[in-house]
Amino acid sequence: IQGIVFSKEKPEIRLINAEVETEPYEISGIMKHSNYFLFRHSLKEVKSGNYYLSMKIGQEEIYRKIIAVLSFHVEKPKGFEWSDPATFRYSYVFEMAQAYLNKGDVDASLSYFNRLPESLWNATTLPVIASAFYQKQDFARVVELLEKEAVVKKYSVLLMLGNASLKIKRLPKAAEYFEQLRNYGDTAKVNRVLGAIYLSLGEREKAKVYMDRAEELEKKQK
Repeated sequence: IQGIVFSKEKPEIRLINAEVETEPYEISGIMKHSNYFLFRHSLKEVKSGNYYLSMKIGQEEIYRKIIAVLSFHVEKPKGFEWSDPATFRYSYVFEMAQAYLNKGDVDASLSYFNRLPESLWNATTLPVIASAFYQKQDFARVVELLEKEAVVKKYSVLLMLGNASLKIKRLPKAAEYFEQLRNYGDTAKVNRVLGAIYLSLGEREKAKVYMDRAEELEKKQK
């Protein structure tokens, strides 16, 4: 288990069995970095079950969440294999970037993402990094990152690509991505977007097909 705690004081972190009364597991490996703490602790000796992840500052519990500890081994994605001491520190760089992104501090997030070596800008990390550039409204950069062959074009990626392409007026490519989104669900919203795109491209007959389809789907929802 690993994570980040934003605090000036060192937290006390424990796993408390939610099912039976046993001694809590103390989480060690807590390291201080300026205004936050990083923690990382192996759960190899922890039995499967439900636990409360508890964090205290002094006598005050500031966080409690129930988590499940499972007995099977889960393979980490290739881009997040940090067992090599030379690259281990990048796990914390990536976690910090995500933490700042979740807080809405995009500039700080990107500053951390930019510390990752090029080899770790891969199929796993690129969609996350691209989402930071999307929030930054650097839509050309979003397209550049997500159009890389290594990136799997799943729903969230296609949606970012479609919207980013619209923002930078790449209408034919936007249409292509929204067409692919229909494979995940033929919705009125997607059809209306496609209708508007084709209307802007001067393809009125094609635009009408999608607009009519959008109206048909909306009537079914009523």
